[in-house]
Amino acid sequence: MNSIENTGTVAGGRHPVTAGTELYHVVAALLPLPIFAFGATGELVVANDAAQSLLVTQPDGSSGRPMTFDGMDMWELLSSTLERGRHQANVHSRMRLSSGRSAEFDFWVLASWQPADTLIGAIVFAGEPPDEADGQGAHAVRSTHTTIDTLEGYVDTIVTALGCDAVYVAEVASERATRARMLLCRCDGDTQPPVEWGLAGTPAAAVSSRRVVCYPYGLQERFPEDKWIESEGFEAYAGTPITDPSGHRIGVLGALWRHPLKNPEVARAILGLVGARLSCVLWQSRSCSELLESEERYSALFRHTHLPMIVIDPESSQIVEANDAACAFYGYPCEELTTMSIFQIDTLPPEHVQQEFQRALSGSRDYFQFKHRVADGTVREVEVYAGPITMHSRELIYAIVHDMSDRRRIEEELEHYHKNLERVVEQRTDDLMRANIELQQATQARDIFFANMSHELRTPLYTIIGLTDMLNGGLVGELDDEQIKQVGMVNEAGRSLLDLVSDVLDISAIQAGQAHCDAEEFDVVEVAESTLFSMRPPAEDKGLQVHFTSVERPVTIVSDRFKLQQILMNLISNAIKYTDEGAIYVAVSAIADGRVTVSVVDSGVGISEHELPHVFGEFRQMSRGDSGTHHGTGLGLALSRKLADVLAAEIVVTSEPGKGTTFSIILPEKYCPTET
Repeated sequence: MNSIENTGTVAGGRHPVTAGTELYHVVAALLPLPIFAFGATGELVVANDAAQSLLVTQPDGSSGRPMTFDGMDMWELLSSTLERGRHQANVHSRMRLSSGRSAEFDFWVLASWQPADTLIGAIVFAGEPPDEADGQGAHAVRSTHTTIDTLEGYVDTIVTALGCDAVYVAEVASERATRARMLLCRCDGDTQPPVEWGLAGTPAAAVSSRRVVCYPYGLQERFPEDKWIESEGFEAYAGTPITDPSGHRIGVLGALWRHPLKNPEVARAILGLVGARLSCVLWQSRSCSELLESEERYSALFRHTHLPMIVIDPESSQIVEANDAACAFYGYPCEELTTMSIFQIDTLPPEHVQQEFQRALSGSRDYFQFKHRVADGTVREVEVYAGPITMHSRELIYAIVHDMSDRRRIEEELEHYHKNLERVVEQRTDDLMRANIELQQATQARDIFFANMSHELRTPLYTIIGLTDMLNGGLVGELDDEQIKQVGMVNEAGRSLLDLVSDVLDISAIQAGQAHCDAEEFDVVEVAESTLFSMRPPAEDKGLQVHFTSVERPVTIVSDRFKLQQILMNLISNAIKYTDEGAIYVAVSAIADGRVTVSVVDSGVGISEHELPHVFGEFRQMSRGDSGTHHGTGLGLALSRKLADVLAAEIVVTSEPGKGTTFSIILPEKYCPTET
């Protein structure tokens, strides 16, 4: 030990190895870990019982020394890897064991340098080794299995070894990394009550997941907001993180002194070593708590879910767990259901069920369809979601069962209804096709009838009109006034009937697709004006005035002159018919979007609101005015609408009872067959 004690001094007046040697026996007694010390020239000065498993006999038969896995001496490893002049460090290496095997170790090193780049001594604390014996009667390397209850032993070790006034172990919650919860605190030998406090403004906040911090003096000046430091008069602090296996901080181990700290390197090494061991303790404790909470949570979910769930042993086929929903579904009490085999429920052959077990265990399939027999003998169609689960070191299968019998029944009913619906639709379609054919035949027969009848009627009508014209002209002798009146009535009736027959022929031709637009360029103003004045005599006979207006002249369009003229004659004739006093107006105007409007306006009785949508119906008697008097057979307006369709035009009507009616023909400037 003399070679170590005489190797120099550091700040504070004491060599780190010298100071560490004074604590050696305390640490060795309280921490059952490998500890050894090297002298100035690398000789092994001290090694405790736990370190014997790390001492490998040299090839020349000399005493054992710690050797790395690749044959390097521990002293050589420290000399080559430690940062020059650094008094405290952590080293990781794979070491040979005296048993001939090897293991990974973490070492905390207190090093001495003089001059600053020459290593002249070191105390090495080894982390927890594997549970391994040397087989030759030496002390076994022991693995200390600890729990949260062992915290007191570690805290007492730190108090004894470092002479500190207070030591605490606190847990830092991962979801609240700015706050800590005290697990154990010793202050002046007394155990303090557990509290929760914020880390901000305290020395514990400076403890990161990778660094041991130490404030040898001036603690109150550094952390004036920490009321505990102020009230207890602490002057020095050392702390180390407690981490999980991934290196994240889950806790803090801290020690405090009321006097300046003389050996900070020793404090760093001891706290770092104990903190590393407490990481296992705290992590296991937290993992156990989280596992327990998880088990409780999933147990509650398993028990109280409305979905039937069972757990099956694939080797014995026994149902080992079943929730309340499964018991209710299968109709067995839990204590009976959990003694049954799945083969007693599933109607498939056992070998088939075993095959499905293997698919579920391998994860190659997780969805199945079975038929399960319940307690009353009913077979239910079910779909099962299954997969592997480990319980108490046993590989089991969980199964979530969903009864789809009702759904399957509904699907079958829907399929039945669907097929029936297809048959009904097919039958109705055939009926409609037959009805459509019959309607087409009836329409064709009607058109043929009208055409034949119209042609058959024209000949006698021409005869009647011709003979009455001869009688009125005196070609067959003079007639008295009464005779002239009666013959005139016959002539007028014949002409009206001839117009009706002509309209029927025109409508039949349009419906048969025989009508077309003979487009030519003409002045629509000239056509409208000439048509109006050709209708002047019947208007003047009723005492009506006729007026024509046009904003511009000419207004040229490309369309069918004669069909437009026929439409205008029908509209003007209709206006004269339903106007007893006033005037008839015809107006032509061009619209900005390339269309032309010809309007026929009368001052007659108008059309009632409920009759307005039906003015273009065939053979429909319309009531005009407040009296509701019915007039005409309604072919003139129907024909006009059909002729407008042939011209790719449209007719709109507006009317106000008692004030008159306006019919407007809206024509394209140039007829285009695609618009028909």
